[in-house]
Amino acid sequence: MDGWVVSCDYHIMKPNKEIYVKLFQTFNIHPEQCFFIDDKEENVRIAKKLGMKGFTLDIKNHDFDKLIENLKENNITYKK
Repeated sequence: MDGWVVSCDYHIMKPNKEIYVKLFQTFNIHPEQCFFIDDKEENVRIAKKLGMKGFTLDIKNHDFDKLIENLKENNITYKK
């Protein structure tokens, strides 16, 4: 992970697409370079509509194994 944008810092709430655009601008990246993780399907749906890959994390069920599997499927790995 290279960074993040916190919506409260910009007074823009998800799923407003402008918060995602702020992420692209802040890090000078394209949506297809991003993998978006959120616990709300609506937020992930907007991210995908803008061109990002994404995953809805079910925190209540500790769905972290599925997240890790999805990251691997998208060739996203951890490097030390």
